Amino acid sequence: MMGLQRMVLVNCAGQQYMLEWPPSFEKCITAVYEKLHIPQSTHWVHISVPIAEAGALMAYYPFAPTQGTIGIVDDSTYHLACSGKMLIQLVVTVVPKDGGKAMIAAAAAGGGAAASAVAPPKPAEPKIVAAKQNLSCDTIAGKTLAVEAKISGELGKGPPAGEYLGFMTIEPSTLSQKFKGWQLPENQIFTHWTVADKNTARVIFRPRSARPQIEVYSAEDRSLEVSVQVKGWQILQAYPTAPLKGSALKWFLRVKPSGVVVDLLTGMEAGGLYYEMIPSPVKDKPKDPKPTDPLIPAYPDVSPKTAHVLPLALFLPHMESVLKEVGLPPEARSQMISSWLPSLGKAKHVAYRILSRDQIEPSVSITMLPKPQVHIRVYVLYRIIPDSEMKDWKERTVDRADIGLDWRYHVGYSNQMRDERLFRVVEYGSLEVH
Repeated sequence: MMGLQRMVLVNCAGQQYMLEWPPSFEKCITAVYEKLHIPQSTHWVHISVPIAEAGALMAYYPFAPTQGTIGIVDDSTYHLACSGKMLIQLVVTVVPKDGGKAMIAAAAAGGGAAASAVAPPKPAEPKIVAAKQNLSCDTIAGKTLAVEAKISGELGKGPPAGEYLGFMTIEPSTLSQKFKGWQLPENQIFTHWTVADKNTARVIFRPRSARPQIEVYSAEDRSLEVSVQVKGWQILQAYPTAPLKGSALKWFLRVKPSGVVVDLLTGMEAGGLYYEMIPSPVKDKPKDPKPTDPLIPAYPDVSPKTAHVLPLALFLPHMESVLKEVGLPPEARSQMISSWLPSLGKAKHVAYRILSRDQIEPSVSITMLPKPQVHIRVYVLYRIIPDSEMKDWKERTVDRADIGLDWRYHVGYSNQMRDERLFRVVEYGSLEVH
C-alpha cells in the first residue's frame, strides 16, 4: 500500500490550487509559474507561509505577530516551513515586473477587460531629509583621513539612531562605499581596538557601569548591616564579596575607628564597601526629561537643561573644588577623579551634573542598621561634549574653576560631617554618559 503523497495547497488571488509537493524552493517557484499559468516574462511570484502554518520556521521568529505571513526566500526557509507536514499551505503573490504600468496604460486606452481597471492613486512624495555624514579613518600608512558629506532620502526608514560596529569597504575603481555593521546595546561602550596582525583586529568593549563606594567613619567599634536595593540596575560584583541577587546586596560588618570594615561572613578587611552595576535595558526612552526627574539608569540625562560644561583644563580642578565642598575626604576625591582619566584623554569639553538624593533614591536605595548620624550621597554624571554640540551649551558654560560650587543642598551636606565623634557615612559614585 502506497503512503500518502505530500501536497501543497496554494492560495493565490482568492483561488486555491492543489499541487504535488516540490522538493526544493526553486522547483516550487517553477511549479507555481507552470500550474497557475503565470507568464514568467512579465510577472514575479513571491511565496510566503501563513504564520499559523509556519511550523519549525517560527523558532527563528519568536516575536512575530500571530497573524500574517512569513516570506519564503530560499531552500532553508522553504524546508523549515514544510518540515513535519503532509499538507503545506502557501500563499502566492503575483507582481508585474513593470510595476503594473502596462495594465494602467491599457485601461487608459480603453482596451478590453483592462479598460475597467482603475489606476491606483499616485503615492505621496517621500519626505526628503538630509543629514550630515562624517567619516574618520586611520590608514595603514599612519594617516588620519576625514570625509564630510550629506546623505538624503527616506532616512526614517533607515537604521535607527545609535552606535554601530562593523566594516566599511571602498571599491577601488568607482570608490563606492559599503558599510556592514551591527547596532550596539545601550550599555556597551566601545573602548578601543588594536591590530594583532594584518588580518586580525581585537575590538574591546566594556559595559557602561557605575561603581559606587561607601566609606564608614565611627569613633568606636560597632556592628553594621548594610543593604543595597537597586531598580533599573543589575549588580555585577561587590567587595568585600557578598551573595549577589541581581538587584540586592547585603553586608554584615564590624566597623573600626580607623575606617576599616571587617566583613563578618568572609573575614575580609577593606577600607570601605564597593560594588559595580550596569543599567538594565528599558524599552521606552523618556521623551522630555525634566531636570528634577529621578535617574533612569538606562537613559541618564546630561544635557544643557540639567548640566554645566567646562573646558577639560578647568574641569578637573573644578571637580576637585566641588567634591571638597560637598564633603568628600581627599582620598575619596582622588579615587573618583582618577577613575575618569582614561575616558577623558581626547576630550576638549566635559559636562557634568550631581544628582540629588530624591533623584538617586528610586534606583539606588541603601539601608543601614544602625542608621548613621550623617549620610552624604554624591553621584556624578559626566559626558564628553563634541565641538559640534558646544553651540547648544552657551548658557551653561562655566568659564572659571572656582564658580558653580553650590551643590551642597543636593547631597545632604551637613557641617556635622567634620565631627569625628559622630557615626558618619560617605557614599560616592559616577557614571559616564554617551
